[in-house]
Amino acid sequence: MNHIDFDSLDDVVHSTVFSIPDYQRDYSWGKGEVLTLLDDIHTLYDNNGSDGTAEHFCGSIVTIAFDEEVSRNTRDVINSKRLKNFDKMNLIDGQQRLSTLSLLLIAIRDYAKENGVKLDGLDELIDTGKKDSNGCQIPVMNFSDINTQECYRDLLYKDANKFDKRKLGAKHLLDTYQLYHDFVKGICDNKSAGLEATLEAIVKQIAYHLTFVGICCNEDSDACQIFESFTAADLSLMPAEQVKSIILTKSQSRDQSLSQWESISSLVGEDSLVDFLSHYLFCKNCARVSRRDIRSSFKAMLKRKSVSTVWQTSLPMQRSTAGSGTRWQTFPPMRRCSIWPTSVLCRHMSRSLQQA
Repeated sequence: MNHIDFDSLDDVVHSTVFSIPDYQRDYSWGKGEVLTLLDDIHTLYDNNGSDGTAEHFCGSIVTIAFDEEVSRNTRDVINSKRLKNFDKMNLIDGQQRLSTLSLLLIAIRDYAKENGVKLDGLDELIDTGKKDSNGCQIPVMNFSDINTQECYRDLLYKDANKFDKRKLGAKHLLDTYQLYHDFVKGICDNKSAGLEATLEAIVKQIAYHLTFVGICCNEDSDACQIFESFTAADLSLMPAEQVKSIILTKSQSRDQSLSQWESISSLVGEDSLVDFLSHYLFCKNCARVSRRDIRSSFKAMLKRKSVSTVWQTSLPMQRSTAGSGTRWQTFPPMRRCSIWPTSVLCRHMSRSLQQA
């Protein structure tokens, strides 16, 4: 009978640098997921103390060899000659867990520094110890979203460029880091053991007693198709994220498709993408589509017809004179979105899908 090998966090990140590819969602764990992982670690710590051998399974980590086509904002860093002895991987599944654990380790490191404690072996779990051609340090985790990456660098190295704290990825990073910093302070305040011994014990649980199943996909595998298979069953993903993965799976020029998708997201706004997609399908099908059916509707359309055929059909337009000036919008008007230049957005959507 075959057996499954379990890897510790130390095994997973050893001599490896990760890039979160463009088809992945941004860092999005909220308080619920963060606290669940924290509770698991706290329970493990209480059960193990400093010498226990209990382990906690954290799921799978699915990777594939680094592909710069779907890693536009990290390709220069990951391709650095200084990383020649590192395994360079795209994270297909597990990025939320690994990102969250790295934030906990950063919080532990910072709390130790604030109290004059040096923890051996912690930095290697979050930092490659290498610098890129611009002299900037290279972290183990690298995010596709530039704003999120700058926020993460600010937490890790305190050397980031300006970033927008209001954007969701950065906001989730900052909230998680603060929650974990408070946790570390609280657990240290409530333990009779010395501060250094307590912090070392926590790091030990994270590095060696959290376990994962590592799955490395063949280089010839289609990472977008694999990710799309994961998203189909992931109820935590928003329909917009699922549609994005379908587009990239079908696309022959993913770089261009990603650029077009980002244009749509920027024009519509992240919070309104689902409404826009639902309205777009309504205009195309002359029938309402529920949020839960958006993914399957897009997939069915792209399966029945060529992409260019699907998106060449013109949308019914009407003139709107609400507010100042005259503009055109699709009919019927979008809920909450009547000011959108919808004809422009739909042309962006058409171009993004015609890359497939």
